[in-house]
Parts: sequence; structure tokens; C-alpha cells
Amino acid sequence: MKTVILVAALVAIGGPISAQEELFIKAYGGNGADRGVHIIESSDGHLVIVGNTTTPSQKLDVWMMKCTTAGDTLWTRKFGGKEDDNGWCVKET
Repeated sequence: MKTVILVAALVAIGGPISAQEELFIKAYGGNGADRGVHIIESSDGHLVIVGNTTTPSQKLDVWMMKCTTAGDTLWTRKFGGKEDDNGWCVKET
């Protein structure tokens, strides 16, 4: 069974989502328990999402991705060690 992250892009900007304001809804992820926890709009106008992904050894790693406002993936990164690692928040510096 495939677990996915669903992202509604307007969440990055804040405010309630209506059918007219919705930029995209797209699924990301693999076969594990992947989830997006926090999303921001970066200064270049793209979206950065952080959360976690399940490793092959069933541990959690931080999963970060950047995508366009159309939902196209620009890059993804995974961070983690031997134990569970969770991404809760992301901030541009």
C-alpha cells in the first residue's frame, strides 16, 4: 500500500482553502508512512515542505522537499541517523 503526502498549496500562504483559491493538490511519497508536517513559501516563490519518511529499516528520517507552486518537485532531501528523526518546522534563513 502506498502512503502519500497530499499538499494543498494555499496552506503555505495561510488562510482557508476554497475551490477558487486552490493552486494544486498533489500526492508525494513512497511505500512507507511519509508525511508532510510544515510548509512555507520561500523568497523565490516556491514551496518548501518538511516532514518525515520511513526508511527501509522502518525508522523515520526527516524528509524535506521544494516544489513549484504548480506542484512540480525541484529537489528532495533526507536527513537522519540510526534512530527516528522528525522534521516539524522549516524556516528560510
